[in-house]
Amino acid sequence: MAIELDHVIVSARNQVVLAERLADLLGVRWAESGAGPFSPVFVNERLTLDFINDDGPFPIQHFCFRVDEKEFDAILQRIKAAGIKYRSTVRGPEDMQVNTQYGGRMVYWNEPDGHQWEMLTVSYARPTTDVTLSLILASALLTLAANLDLLDPQLKAKVMNSPLGRTQPWILD
Repeated sequence: MAIELDHVIVSARNQVVLAERLADLLGVRWAESGAGPFSPVFVNERLTLDFINDDGPFPIQHFCFRVDEKEFDAILQRIKAAGIKYRSTVRGPEDMQVNTQYGGRMVYWNEPDGHQWEMLTVSYARPTTDVTLSLILASALLTLAANLDLLDPQLKAKVMNSPLGRTQPWILD
């Protein structure tokens, strides 16, 4: 069995308010109470965020949710409808912009307790298989062209000395 993250405990000043707000934004189920002293948000069939009241100081946590394009649009619309300010960078001004780097879309927002939420359509931490395959195909085409002397000598040298070129033994002259 692969290792899976089952649940995370999230401290809050008011667990019910915070759990309900996040669940409403994400469009997922939640419960005012669950196992133990928690207000769970059922992010998906395998992950639960368990909100718990905490009167003491607690660390600000960052959570990132990868969603598809349709879900992104729906969640962003709910964020806007709730009047929540968002931003395009992990740290920066609330510019109400969507970041389109890394081949997808992403936004960040903070909850009143300070926790930072991120939503994206393409993971920059782990590219999707399609992105990985595209990079492999592009690398293979460039190295083939370099081996067939279809590239000028300067570009051929760059391809042959690139990180991808150096890791492929079949491209060496």
